[in-house]
Amino acid sequence: MRFAYLLLFIAISTQYSCANKQMKKLHSMHAETLQGLLGDQIKAEDKIEGLADTYIQLFEEALTINSSKKAYQHISKFSKSNKRVLELLVSQIEGQMADMSFEEKASYFLSLTQKDYLPKLMKLIPQVEKKINSKLKSFSIISKLLKLFKPESLIDSLLK
Repeated sequence: MRFAYLLLFIAISTQYSCANKQMKKLHSMHAETLQGLLGDQIKAEDKIEGLADTYIQLFEEALTINSSKKAYQHISKFSKSNKRVLELLVSQIEGQMADMSFEEKASYFLSLTQKDYLPKLMKLIPQVEKKINSKLKSFSIISKLLKLFKPESLIDSLLK
């Protein structure tokens, strides 16, 4: 009987360890992707697309985690560990958008509606919020990024 408990303990410990290693690897991968989006030579459209792809991956990962608490922790850790890079990206995107003419902004925002990542992201958000029992707006940096995709902020940006 003790042997069975010992085997069960080892199996659970090994699974937990593998899951932690996998999450660290995913966070490292996301951080690397976000770092690659920094820089003035990268267009705002490409930065937004990269951010959207990263968030889609993050949200899909959160949905595969069995525990809602661990899913919340996964998103929270991502937000905290990448806060500086995400703020820089938002600042760079806003700066590039401010330099655009009205026609360029209108063209850009119309092209956004054609992107396949936008409906996917909008579909994942309520699923993730339900999973983690919290609004994604509670993560301040995610809230800032989601504003980039909201119609009212798009219109405001056009009018600036």
